[in-house]
This record gives sequence, C-alpha cells and structure tokens, in this order.
Amino acid sequence: PTRAPLTRGTHLAVHAIACAAIVCEALGQFGSNAFIRTDWGPVALGILLVVLGPYRPAREIAACGGCSAILIGIIPFLLQSFVTRGPALAFIVLAVTPMLALCFSAAVFSHGVVASIERWQAQAEETSVSLVRELRIGITRSVQQDRVTILNRDVLPFFTGVLAQGTVSD
Repeated sequence: PTRAPLTRGTHLAVHAIACAAIVCEALGQFGSNAFIRTDWGPVALGILLVVLGPYRPAREIAACGGCSAILIGIIPFLLQSFVTRGPALAFIVLAVTPMLALCFSAAVFSHGVVASIERWQAQAEETSVSLVRELRIGITRSVQQDRVTILNRDVLPFFTGVLAQGTVSD
C-alpha cells in the first residue's frame, strides 16, 4: 500500500466522486426511472473496484464497496417509483448485487495477488538462505585449501630444514 500507484486518499477521493456520480444519475432519472436495470452507475463503480484490485488492499476495497452498497441501497428505497410492485428489499438487493459481486471479486483478487507475492518472497528468501549456506561451505573449504597449500609450499620446507639441521640459528 505504501508504494501503490495511488494512495488510500486518492482511492477514497475517486470512490467518493463515483458515489456522487451515482447519486447524480439517480437524481437525473428521478420520476422516470422505472427499472433498476437501467442504472449503470453501480455497475461502473464495481468495474472501477475491479480495476483497483491489484493496487489497493483487499480490506480497503471491501470496506469501500460495503459503504457504497449502503448508499446504492438507499437510492431505490427512496425512489420507489417502479413499474412493478414488490418488497423494497428486493429492489435494494437488485440494485446492490452487481456492485457487491464485482467489489468482493476485486477484494478476493487483491488478496490472492498479495498472498502469491508473499509466498514468492518467502520462497525466494528460503532459497537465498540455502544458497548462502552452500556458498559459505564452499568458500570455507576453498580458503582452508589455500592455507594448507601455502603451508605445504612455504612453511613446511622451512620447518623440515630446521629439523634436518638440528639447531636454530639467526
């Protein structure tokens, strides 16, 4: 979230503007909106949330979608000028369902992306640690072999000469 192309504030601002557009759409159709299926604002907001899925945390997307669902649910409850009669809850569910479906799918996608990145990072770290361990063993062995070679080449002949003479001199 700290390195996302848009911050939480930007997301909330865009979301608020989209909600204001939904309210303006409802006010613009006031009295002539006989069918909920002609309201494209909630669907457009749901698509916007799907687009934000890779860039914002899942909880934030779900929370904003839930708040928007309350607003979107209030609109048909207040209008209630539909062609068919039915319980208000049915019209509210009809208005809110597309946006909530897209919202929660975006949240699940966001969670999946984050989880897969975290798995990849954990696996990369584990592989890196094991590689460092292997390299450290090889480097230790190489340094030891170099020191033994230097001892065999320089020090061992000197000590052999000292032992052969039997005395130590300047």
